[in-house]
Amino acid sequence: MSACQIVGRFGIFSLFCFCIFVSDANAAGKDCILTSWAGEEPPYLYTDSVTGEVSGPDAEILRSAAAVVGCEIRFIQLPWKRALLHLKSGELDVVPFAKLTEERAVFSYVSVPYRQFAHRLFVAINSPFKGDSLRELLESGGRVAVMKGYKYPDGVELIRTDPAYAGQFIEVSEYEQLLMLLEKRRIDGIIASREVIETRCPKLGLDSDTFAEGEEFSEPLHFLFSKMSVPEHWMRDMNVALQIVLDAGERDEVY
Repeated sequence: MSACQIVGRFGIFSLFCFCIFVSDANAAGKDCILTSWAGEEPPYLYTDSVTGEVSGPDAEILRSAAAVVGCEIRFIQLPWKRALLHLKSGELDVVPFAKLTEERAVFSYVSVPYRQFAHRLFVAINSPFKGDSLRELLESGGRVAVMKGYKYPDGVELIRTDPAYAGQFIEVSEYEQLLMLLEKRRIDGIIASREVIETRCPKLGLDSDTFAEGEEFSEPLHFLFSKMSVPEHWMRDMNVALQIVLDAGERDEVY
């Protein structure tokens, strides 16, 4: 959906906001280009293997909001932990797909939430553990693999940082490692999204039906904007623009 379509769909208020935003962008005297992290989080954010373009609904929502304020998004491929470091230093302007934490709020402005995202406990379908609770799995002596450097929903983080389970969480750097560790029964469970299971299993020659879903942990996701490189008034404009895009119904169209 183009900025003009958003304006036409949402009405006079959007047109008024749009004119103000574009005027501000033009007054800056230069093109408005925001750099954004682009990771591999299919189907929400990924690089199209044919076109080489960063695609997915998260990318489209960000592009549409930026278009409302007269800006362009330039995506940059970076490992997640390095992206957060670059956001903190101002070398990167935006990070999508992010959980709000007190630590991140120190160096970044936080957008309005743009969608909900659910992590789940997955165990092998033939696992002796028949429950669906993360805490119960750990209390039975099980080990769980998670992604290194990730901040999970509070329900997971409270358990993950509990001294009672010290040593029972295994950190890995790739989603594929999570799946292979569980498939080979090196660990007893993983924390992942259903999308990780559905998109990565076929590439590894694994049957997604061999992984049983357990407890769900849901949270809202935000875009983070660097306080070092993005002026606060631009962030306020982007937040209003993002809300315009979401209220215009684009979220319902792409998710």
